[in-house]
Amino acid sequence: MSLFNSKELSQALSVKVDQDFSFDEVSIDSRNLKKNSLFFPIKGKNFNGHDFILNAFKNGAIASIIEEKQFKKINKSLFSNRILIPVKDSLKALQDFSIYIRKRPNNLNMICITGSSGKTSVKEWISTILSDFFNTHSSLGNFNNHIGVPLSLARMREETEVCVLELGMSNPGEIEFLTGISKPDFSILTNVGPAHLGSFKNIEEIVIEKSSIFKTKKKGISIIPRDSLFFNLIHKLAKKNSKTVFSFGSHEDADFRLIKSSKITRNLSALEFDLLGKQIKVKTQNHSKHHHMNILVILIIAELLKIDQTAVIQRIYKLKPIIGRGSIHEVHLKGKKLILLDDSYNSNPISLKISLDNLNNIAPKKSRKICIIGDMLELGKSSLDLHREIVKSIVSNKIDIVFTIGKYTKIINENLPNNLHSKHFDDIQILYNNLSSILLDNDIILIKGSNSMNLNQICAKLKKMVL
Repeated sequence: MSLFNSKELSQALSVKVDQDFSFDEVSIDSRNLKKNSLFFPIKGKNFNGHDFILNAFKNGAIASIIEEKQFKKINKSLFSNRILIPVKDSLKALQDFSIYIRKRPNNLNMICITGSSGKTSVKEWISTILSDFFNTHSSLGNFNNHIGVPLSLARMREETEVCVLELGMSNPGEIEFLTGISKPDFSILTNVGPAHLGSFKNIEEIVIEKSSIFKTKKKGISIIPRDSLFFNLIHKLAKKNSKTVFSFGSHEDADFRLIKSSKITRNLSALEFDLLGKQIKVKTQNHSKHHHMNILVILIIAELLKIDQTAVIQRIYKLKPIIGRGSIHEVHLKGKKLILLDDSYNSNPISLKISLDNLNNIAPKKSRKICIIGDMLELGKSSLDLHREIVKSIVSNKIDIVFTIGKYTKIINENLPNNLHSKHFDDIQILYNNLSSILLDNDIILIKGSNSMNLNQICAKLKKMVL
């Protein structure tokens, strides 16, 4: 059975579609689209999807959107017996289609998540758990911007009962725009920190932007971080735009609260929660406090959706961090057994401090703690100050060895205590060579940096030595 048809497409885009056809998928990538897909050619900084329309057809697309300006230019003979649908703007067409698809499912529970860090992990864990209880749809990877969110929505099937989406931002106005498209019933704000500060004057502006996730006409339920330094402002904005507001955290006034966490063994922690007065105990393989908060958010959603918490707790035990986002790997190099904490996917001040705390929390007593730290990007004029502040976390967590790489992390290296083994690098291969030469048995290594720093290359080399 096909997912969509041309009649629905015509209604969604307010254009005339002469041909009758059905399609199973929508795609913006001509290289790996599924057969019987509808292709949306999106324009980027360094490419134009219209250049790949013919390739999309060769790879199995049944039809393609095309902008009217491009339609006038093409050689029509190359597209004989091909279905082309002219529109003014292909990106807006994708967004309009997603808005139409959002309305299709009956009794849909839309869960949207934003925050300065942790939103992808929360999204993945929530969708993993809920998929055992509902027909669940979620965004792929970190598809969280003005293209990724509409694309994720456009792929949602009519029988979907729960949809879990991640909303990201780089510039002002993005969260409100994505909220307008997705219309969440449950709006979750994980935390707020100085990520993307280069596009905002101060953190308060970031708080206001992130809190735009509460601006939904559906007047739904908002879930906000009680431990945040900006809780009062967040609560004010959530209260203004939500039907119900719940707080979560370790704070004694949190509606949903983490009461206690204790490390039982190297691979097991015991957690105690208070869910609106109901006490719940959970065992998890994750030791980090931010993962414990992710588990609390899962329990909140389960409680609000009236799922049996006993069944949820059983599934929580199996949850593990996503690769590159705090995943733990046992590796060996030159006969030495090592632990790798792979947090190489991205970095900002709040997530780096969390990772340093996590490293200290999971490190065996006699293990040396080694950090490979790459630049945190998009911090604007505050870049040097925010990098310098990381020194406090490194010292307080008693890190043994610190290797830095990049433009901004040099200031970390320059401000570390003289008795701490540290070195700055400009070349990733030289860094790896130095790392491999100083490793000892039972060392634990944290690798953390913004994605474009390519520290995942070091992780990949170490993971080839998996035990």
